[in-house]
Amino acid sequence: MPPPLLWATTRHAIALPIDKHKTRYGMTPLPRRLGHLFCVLVLASLATILLGRFLMRPLLLPLALRFGLKPVLIAGTIVSALQYPVLATVHGIGPSLYLLIGVSAVGDSLYWTSYHAVFASLGDAHHRGQQVGVREAMAAMIGIVAPLLAGWS
Repeated sequence: MPPPLLWATTRHAIALPIDKHKTRYGMTPLPRRLGHLFCVLVLASLATILLGRFLMRPLLLPLALRFGLKPVLIAGTIVSALQYPVLATVHGIGPSLYLLIGVSAVGDSLYWTSYHAVFASLGDAHHRGQQVGVREAMAAMIGIVAPLLAGWS
């Protein structure tokens, strides 16, 4: 018996793992099956999160001056973590999606802006660029290696 085909991709379909002698069951690409409206709504949600982050950034300086960078970073971590329970309640367009967009925008703004400011202030001025480069290289390597290690466990 010949070995089954593995996820053979073509321009228009993905063949499921099947035997060569059996019929292929192709899956059409997602936009074609669900319509282009699905993709537009997803991209609109992501764009709204980015717009919220953009609008939130001017409010961060007064917060950081009043409370300090570390408490703003901690608040950003907590609000960013709240995205996941809210995400579990999203089942389509509705109030839970709007709440997720708001929580994501606020959490990402608080966390990432203060994170970069704290990290830049911890390094020495002469080697700051090198330190940021090493941190980004480590984050990239972790992003590559972690899924591979998780696949073997």
